[in-house]
Amino acid sequence: MKVSTLGEYIDVVENIIDDWKMDYRTTVHPWYRGQSNASWDLVPSIYRNTLKRSFEREMARDFILKAGAFTKTKPEYYLEWLYIMQHYGLPTRLLDWSESYLFALYFSVQKFKTPEDSCVWILDPWSLNDITLNIDHVTIPTVEHDELRNYELKYNNNFLEKVPDGILPIAIRPIQNNPRILAQKGTFTVHGAQAIPINNMEQHIGTKVNKIRLRKIQIAGSSKKRIYRELFKSGITPSVVFPELSGLADELKIRYSGDYTKL
Repeated sequence: MKVSTLGEYIDVVENIIDDWKMDYRTTVHPWYRGQSNASWDLVPSIYRNTLKRSFEREMARDFILKAGAFTKTKPEYYLEWLYIMQHYGLPTRLLDWSESYLFALYFSVQKFKTPEDSCVWILDPWSLNDITLNIDHVTIPTVEHDELRNYELKYNNNFLEKVPDGILPIAIRPIQNNPRILAQKGTFTVHGAQAIPINNMEQHIGTKVNKIRLRKIQIAGSSKKRIYRELFKSGITPSVVFPELSGLADELKIRYSGDYTKL
């Protein structure tokens, strides 16, 4: 499905929500992820970055050792360190999602000067965990959940392992302890030891993949600027998505730039 306007996009999303019966009748709504290139798979940055994925241990170790100079609190769990690393741009096994389909659309079109189609992925996180999470009931765990220890690097005889025990990606709820993740209604999926795209898991789980509810809405590259303007007029602007002075500065630079004001 390809859309060219904000209205078309909302209609498609609402039809998917209705088809999945995930509107006001459920406690969990779909999650959304905007990507500036529609051809990209759903894999986290550490699996598509030029850095070696095996260097997660070294990057995390150095970050944790040195981050104390810049933060007042020390996370209890390794995954909480991954949240912080992700927030500041270090490659991790996390994929960012949002509970807002308008914010996801913003992320898909914010680079409106590029010609390629973008997209928004829509995921039912319950359906993912029903297949990939190794527990008896469907849930979206928070950081304290015992199963999440399988997605952390563990100490073995005082030696930090290079890869986690977990394999398949799962959906998790982070503590929303900074203004940006709270404003963006942020959530995450976390990958395990392998670079398995969420949109291409057939070889790992066979026909069970059909039970994972995942849809892709493609955004026409020629319409990204129009949709960006429509979002801007509706109040989805950089200072709202990034509630900090840098977000406000970006908003003003874009609003009064020739790229925005010209047809």
